[in-house]
Amino acid sequence: MSAHEARFWRWRGEWAIRVGAWKLVKCGDKKHGHKDWALIDLSSDIEEQNGLTAKHPEIAKDLRER
Repeated sequence: MSAHEARFWRWRGEWAIRVGAWKLVKCGDKKHGHKDWALIDLSSDIEEQNGLTAKHPEIAKDLRER
């Protein structure tokens, strides 16, 4: 996938966008009534265990605005 190609999807109240190795996931927490963002670098975290939104807010913002 090129850096300019984006893929979007929704599943069970969550949605995601992926561009290159970056994936931004928005998860709905119905129990607590808030939503969280998780930015993942799939090139180094294939199991999606480490959210990088705070470390790379500019990338998360770019993906959110697509």
